[in-house]
Amino acid sequence: MQNSGIRTLNHHRHDWMNDLQVVFGYIRLKKLDKAAEYVEKISERMAVESSISKLGVSSLISYIQSFRTLSNTLELQVVIKGDIHLNEITADADQIAETLIHTINAYRFAAKPGYGNAAVLTLELSLDEEALYAAFYYDGELMNEQQWKQKIQQQLEGALMQPINFEQPYAKVLLRAEMRA
Repeated sequence: MQNSGIRTLNHHRHDWMNDLQVVFGYIRLKKLDKAAEYVEKISERMAVESSISKLGVSSLISYIQSFRTLSNTLELQVVIKGDIHLNEITADADQIAETLIHTINAYRFAAKPGYGNAAVLTLELSLDEEALYAAFYYDGELMNEQQWKQKIQQQLEGALMQPINFEQPYAKVLLRAEMRA
């Protein structure tokens, strides 16, 4: 756990150093408009990081924050619509977090390694008065779609989050969990 934390901090430190170098380069070249654009991109990334850190389940937060240290064949992007604090909206927050982690892992272990760009998995979380929704959008190939499907079905058996649909089975998966106090 500590080694994972150290790797995650090193990745974030490395990213910050790269960002500072880019901003500093734009400033030295007197391209202040480019520097401002880049700072805006950094600000947007920090807003996403802030939303992730507020999810309220440390296992899920840690997993998402450290994902880049776990996989080089799959890039994870997270979109959180609104303020979602799982630990405040449901007593089942840990179980929901576990389902999200297992679903991400099913993609992670099934992603077909390629040359060039990694596959991209986008996790979009949203909430309404009745339920929490987790949409998984996958852009890439799988090594074995049948094994992936079996793994997903195993992970979701008896879970609080249940599939609403499987569009082009692996390209889009939408899960829903009823909210209960």
